[in-house]
Amino acid sequence: MLKKGMMLAYLICFTLLSTGPATFQANAEEELPANNVINNASYTRTLQYWYEEGYRDDVPFSGVVPPSDFIIDAHTLVNDPVSHDRQVLKWEGSASVDIPIEVDAAGLYVVTLEYLSDVSTIRPPSLNVRINGTLPYDEASRFVLPTLWRSDTHIHQDRYGNDIVPNSFQVYEWQTITLVDNVGLHVDPLLFKFDEGLNLITLGKIYGDIFIGDVKVDMIADPIGYHTYLDLHQDKPRIQDDMIVISGQDIALKNSPAIRSGNNRYPSVRPFSLMESRLNMLDGDTFNQGRQQVTYEVETTRPGLYQLTFKVLQNTHTNTRVFRTLYLNGDLPFAEARGIAFEYDRRWQNVTLSHQGEPLWFYLEAGTNLITLEVDISIYQFIHEEIVNLMTAINELALDIQKITGNNIDQYRDWDISEFLPDLQHDLDQFYERIRHLYDLWTDIQGTRRGSPVTTSLQLAYQRMDSLREKPDDIPKRMQVLSIGSGSVLAHLGNALPNVIESPMSVDTFYLHGEATNIPRATSNVFVRFWVSVQRFFLSFFSDQYSDAIEPDELEIWVNRSRLYVDLMQQMADREFTPETGQKVRISIMPNEDKLILANAAGAQPDIAMGIAAWRPYEFAIRGALYDLRHFDDFGEVAAAYHPGSFLQLIYQEGVYALPETQNFQLLFYRKDIMSRLGIDVPDTWEDVIAILPELQRFGMNFYVPLASTSGFKSFDTTLPFINQFGGELYTEDALSAAYDDPATIQAIRFMTEIFTLYSMPLEVGSFYNRFRYGNLPIGIGDFGMYVTLINAAPEIAGLWDIALLPGIYHPDRDIVDRSFVGAATVNIIFKDSDFKDEAWTFLKWWSSKEIQVRYAENLITTYGAAFLWNTANREAFAEMTWDEAHKNVILEQWEWVSDAPKIPGSYMVERELSNIWNRVVYDGVNVRTAIEDGIIVADKEIIRKMLEFGYIDTNNRIIKVYLLPNRDNIQDWMNSHE
Repeated sequence: MLKKGMMLAYLICFTLLSTGPATFQANAEEELPANNVINNASYTRTLQYWYEEGYRDDVPFSGVVPPSDFIIDAHTLVNDPVSHDRQVLKWEGSASVDIPIEVDAAGLYVVTLEYLSDVSTIRPPSLNVRINGTLPYDEASRFVLPTLWRSDTHIHQDRYGNDIVPNSFQVYEWQTITLVDNVGLHVDPLLFKFDEGLNLITLGKIYGDIFIGDVKVDMIADPIGYHTYLDLHQDKPRIQDDMIVISGQDIALKNSPAIRSGNNRYPSVRPFSLMESRLNMLDGDTFNQGRQQVTYEVETTRPGLYQLTFKVLQNTHTNTRVFRTLYLNGDLPFAEARGIAFEYDRRWQNVTLSHQGEPLWFYLEAGTNLITLEVDISIYQFIHEEIVNLMTAINELALDIQKITGNNIDQYRDWDISEFLPDLQHDLDQFYERIRHLYDLWTDIQGTRRGSPVTTSLQLAYQRMDSLREKPDDIPKRMQVLSIGSGSVLAHLGNALPNVIESPMSVDTFYLHGEATNIPRATSNVFVRFWVSVQRFFLSFFSDQYSDAIEPDELEIWVNRSRLYVDLMQQMADREFTPETGQKVRISIMPNEDKLILANAAGAQPDIAMGIAAWRPYEFAIRGALYDLRHFDDFGEVAAAYHPGSFLQLIYQEGVYALPETQNFQLLFYRKDIMSRLGIDVPDTWEDVIAILPELQRFGMNFYVPLASTSGFKSFDTTLPFINQFGGELYTEDALSAAYDDPATIQAIRFMTEIFTLYSMPLEVGSFYNRFRYGNLPIGIGDFGMYVTLINAAPEIAGLWDIALLPGIYHPDRDIVDRSFVGAATVNIIFKDSDFKDEAWTFLKWWSSKEIQVRYAENLITTYGAAFLWNTANREAFAEMTWDEAHKNVILEQWEWVSDAPKIPGSYMVERELSNIWNRVVYDGVNVRTAIEDGIIVADKEIIRKMLEFGYIDTNNRIIKVYLLPNRDNIQDWMNSHE
C-alpha cells in the first residue's frame, strides 16, 4: 500500500475533474505540432502515470554517491573549502555532471544533494535533473538551490532617527536539500523513477558556480504524527508559567534576501516610537512566497514541552487564510506542524499553534534552539494547477475557434460553430463545473463564502462561462468574454492565479510559554490608540523630518523615486561620499517632477535633481535653467561610461544638460515552449517576423509590438525605432521642419502601419505580460519592466521564456541589421542657479561611477529582494551586475543600438503628429501619403512658432541663429569635441 494516500486522493480528484475537455484537447493536438506539448509532463500527471504503472514510493532503499564517484574530469575535484577534510566537486562552467547509482529495486525515490554556493553572486544557483537521460517532468527542468542570508544585527538610523533596513549578506556554509518544486505547491519532496540496477543522474547547470558534495537517493520518509511525538516525550516536563519572548524582526537566518524587517506604527507593536520609524516586525509583504523561510535563535534555560503563540497581522487578502509550517532545529517535529492555519483579521492577533482546537506542545532542549517558520501554500496545489489547466484548455478552445472563424469576426454573421466543434457544449459545461468546483473548494478551505480576491475572480469567471454555454454558437462574436480582454474568463482566471499562491503575514512577536502563562494582549485599547494619535498630531508641527530647511553648506538633492530607493541613497552618501569629500548631502523624495517647474519659477530649486524623465532636461535647458555639464573638465571621462545614443535628447545647442542614470531597453521576448512546439525559429529581422506570422496566426497566436498598446498616443518609444531602423530622418537638416516625407521615413511609416492593416498584428493589447503568460502572444517586444515582471511574478512559466535581440532591418550596403531602439529612462541634472556646482558635479561623478552603481544595485537586492533590479545606464557597471549572464549579454549587445530622439523646439508636436499619422492610417484607412502631408503641415506650424519664440528665426522665417541638431551619425564626434 502506498504511503502517499493524500497524494493518491488528489490524483483521483484531478483525473475526474480533468476528463471534461479531453476530446477537444485530443483534437487540438492532432492539428498542432506535438513536440514538447505544454503541460503534458507536469509532475502531477507524471506521478499519476507512475502509480498507474505500479511503481511504489515505499520501497526501502538508501544510497549515497560521493563526488569521487561522479563521472567528471579529475581536476574538478577539490578539497572542501569549508572543512578541508574531503574531496568535493567544484562545478564551474556549463558542463553537466553525471552521477551513477545502483538501485536495489525499481521504485520512486527522492534525491538529496549537498551544495555550497559562491557568496560572490546574489542570485541562488539553479540546475536541472535528468534520470537516465530523460527529463522526467516539467518541474525537473529547474530546481532553485536556496542560499542562506543573515542581516546586519546593528540597526543604523538616518539623520532623523528612523531605523534603516539593514543589509543582508550570504552565509558561506554547506546546505542539504531534498529536491522540491520551486513554487512550494507540493507538500512533499519530488519523486523520481529509478530502474533496478545501474541508473544515471545528470545534473545540468542553469546558473551559478557551486560546490557539490554527496548525492543521496532514498525512500521518502513520512513524518511522525503528533500523538507519537508526545509519546516519545512523555517523560519530559510541560512548562507551566515560563515565557520566552522573541521579536519578529530578530531574524537569525533567512533563505531569501527579499525577506526583511518592517515598520508598523500600531501602539502595541514593539519597539514603538511616536514619530520615528522603527523596525519592529517581520514584514509580511516580503514573507509571502511558498518555501520562504525565516529562522530564529531561541535560548532556553529549561528543557521541556512548550506552547508557541505568534502575534501576527494577517490582513492583506480579505477573508483568506494563510498557512505556515514550523521546524525545530531544522526538522519537522510532526506532521501536524505542517500547514498551520492563520485566520484573516484586520487587527493584530495572538495565534497559539494548535491542531483541531488543542494547543500543540513542542519539545526544546536547554540552550540554543532554532525555530523556523516556512510559508506553506501546498494546500492550494490542486486549485493552482487546475486554474493553469483550465487556462490552457480555454486558450486552446479559443485558438481552435479562431482557426475556423479567422481573427476578424463579423459581428453580423451567424455561426453554427457547434457543427465544426461537436463537443463544444460539453466542453463549456465542463469548464463551468470545474471553475464552480474551484470556487467551492476555495471557500471550503477558507471556512467562509465572504468575498476575497480569489473568490471574486472565480465568481466572475464562472458567471461569464455560464453565459457563454447558454448560446455556444454566439462565442465567435463574444471572444472578448471567453479569452480576449480584461473582462474575459481567461483574464479572471489569470487574476486569481497569483493571489492563490501569495501568502503574506507579518509577525511582531512570538512567545514560548507554558499552559498557565498569561500572554500579553495583541491590541491596544481604544483610549491608548486615541492618545497616541493626539500626540502624533501635535508633535508633527515640531518635526523637522520633512522640513524644507537645509544647512548652509549642505548639498540639496531631490530624487524622483520611492522612499526605499532614497533611504539607501542617503545611507550610502552618509557612509561613503561625505567622509571621502567632507561634503554634506541631503537627499529628499520628490513625489512629482512637476514640482521642479514651480520650484524653479520660485527660485527654490535644489542643487541636483535625480531620477527625472529623460525628456525633461531639454525643456529646462532651452529656458536657461540648467548648467551645461561640458563646462567640467572631466566631463568626457565621465560620459565615456555611457552610450552616446543616450545623450541625444540631453543636448541643447553646444551643451549637455544631464547625465543618464538608468537605461530602459527593448528586447524580443519569446516563449521557448510554444515556439519549439510550433517549430518556429526566433526571427532576426522584420522580414523574418512577417514570415512567421501566418504560422502563428494559423493557431490564433500573433506577434506583439508596443504600438499595439491601448494608449491612443504613440510615443517616440514606439514609432522612432522603425524610422531609425529604416535609416529615416525625424527632422530636416535645418531643424525647421518634420521630415515625415523623407523617403526612408515614408518607408518606415508604411511598414509600421501595414503590419497591422496588411499582416493583422493585434491592434490593442491591454497587457502583453498577461497575453504572454497565457500563450496567445508567445512572442513580442517588451522592455525592462516586462523583464522584471516575468522574473518575479510569473513562476508558472519560469524557464519557458527567453530574450533575444530586437528584429531589425537588414541593410545590404552595410551588411548589417539595424536594431535601433529608444532607451531613454531617467537622468540627473544640475541647476544653473546652484551655489554648489562643483560639489554637485563631484557627487554626480561619485554616484555614476562603476563601483558605486554596482554597490547600489547589490544593496537594493540584498536589502529589498530580487524584484529591485537596478538598470544602471553605466555600461561598465551593468556588465558586472549579477544578472543572468546569457540575458546580460543579449542586453549589452542590444544596447549598442540605443538611439534616443533628439529634441528641437516643438518636437512634442512632431511626436504627436507621427502618432496621429499612424492612427489615421490604421484606424481611419487614410492613405499614408495623405496622412503624412497633413501631419507635416500641423507639425511645421508648431515648430515655426516655437523657433520664433526662442529666437532662431524672425517673423519672415529667416534664420537668425543656426540650430545645432545632434543625430546618430555625429553624436560620437560631437561628444568628444568639447576638448
